[in-house]
Amino acid sequence: MAGMEDISCILCGSNNGPVVIEENGFDGKKCEPCSLIYISPRPQQQAVLNIYGHDDAYIPAHAHVESTWPKQLHARYMLKLIRQHCRRGSLLEIGAGAGYFLAEARKIGFDPFAIELNPAQAEFIRSTLNIPCDNQPLSYESWKDKQFDLIYHCDVISHLHDPLAELRVMYDKLKPGGHLVFETGNLGDVDPKYFSLIPAFQYPDPLFFFGQRSLREIVQRSGFKLIKMHQFNIAPQLRFMNFMRGKKLPAHTKKSAQRPLSRSSAIKTLLKNGCHTLSFGLRYHLGSWPVSLSTPQTVVLIAQKPLE
Repeated sequence: MAGMEDISCILCGSNNGPVVIEENGFDGKKCEPCSLIYISPRPQQQAVLNIYGHDDAYIPAHAHVESTWPKQLHARYMLKLIRQHCRRGSLLEIGAGAGYFLAEARKIGFDPFAIELNPAQAEFIRSTLNIPCDNQPLSYESWKDKQFDLIYHCDVISHLHDPLAELRVMYDKLKPGGHLVFETGNLGDVDPKYFSLIPAFQYPDPLFFFGQRSLREIVQRSGFKLIKMHQFNIAPQLRFMNFMRGKKLPAHTKKSAQRPLSRSSAIKTLLKNGCHTLSFGLRYHLGSWPVSLSTPQTVVLIAQKPLE
């Protein structure tokens, strides 16, 4: 691939870690002291932006738009966690997908704004959901001088070219006392014996996989105070999803959302939604039980910009 660059660990500068993931011609190297896995060599920044700007990401735009029920389930759960710390105010979601999280947040009193690089999803957010959406990467100039009470993103930080620099921009775009909430996978601490549960690492979409140590480090280096880190064991969900893949349930198609529902398609939709509900329960309810750090996890991290 053209436009490749070699990098070292973004936290300590080491570049002699072992390769622990090989997929699609890319190597994921692990810095053991920092619990961080990073692609090197990796695509340069413009090539990464082109993945999302031209709908070349692993999950295409239409799949995000059609996944209404699982997105709503997830949004409602995340908002319950968030409202323990921030109950209302202006909310910016980075990498907003189809905007369903923001739509749910608006129902309970938040004033939503979005950043979404995919043009089809950004248009859906603006035109269908009537939520302001910028389709340019976050910068100090985003939304002019506006600051937010809450910034949220899910499965975004692993895709950022320079996560530490991006977190510092988020810090700048928050009001004093504002909150940052994000979710990401925690593969940096996982025993490689569990990697076989993961059907695809989706390289080169994610550039990093973090562990607890690396997450704490980048949050604190960017100026935030870490408030809470929720951990969820996703091994039961991964096993269930692998089982269901063997059943070959109907996949999304670009026209599926436009077809009238027949009796059989309505039943298939109910079955799919039931599977999504069970998968969600395995991830966030069963998965919330205490487990070893070495198992695959997703982490929800809540941090705050100190009052000035």
